[in-house]
Amino acid sequence: ALQPIQGPGFTPFELAALEEFRRQSPQSANALHAFLTSAEVTSRFNTGNGCITTIRSERPHPLAGADAVTAWFVVVGLTVPVGCRFWTDDAQVVDLMEFFTGGQNTHDLDWAAVSFESAETGFTAPPVIRPIATTPDPAYAKVLEGMEP
Repeated sequence: ALQPIQGPGFTPFELAALEEFRRQSPQSANALHAFLTSAEVTSRFNTGNGCITTIRSERPHPLAGADAVTAWFVVVGLTVPVGCRFWTDDAQVVDLMEFFTGGQNTHDLDWAAVSFESAETGFTAPPVIRPIATTPDPAYAKVLEGMEP
């Protein structure tokens, strides 16, 4: 379930989501830029119906309202729009990007190499609960390997 490409850089899809964040929250543009100058991806995890990207930065900057931003995309190979929700820690620093599909199977999707374009909106409601697990348990990987597509 860990994606083939791991940190430190962002994929074009992740960068597009961050650009959409900047577009929707222009008041956070300077703090987002400062945060991203030393940010790295620590892992990418295909959840089976989306992807979780964990982020760490040497320059953590609070981004108030970050968890209210949702970026939307059309991804080649999926029949539903994909949303990206930004999650923050207790200090309001973005530490997770959650790409979600509303339940569509993404087990065979390489999130680091998807072809996509921006969309204005999607019809799936964004997740309301922060992901509990942001990296797969080894037992989970065995379950994924044994699943039929």
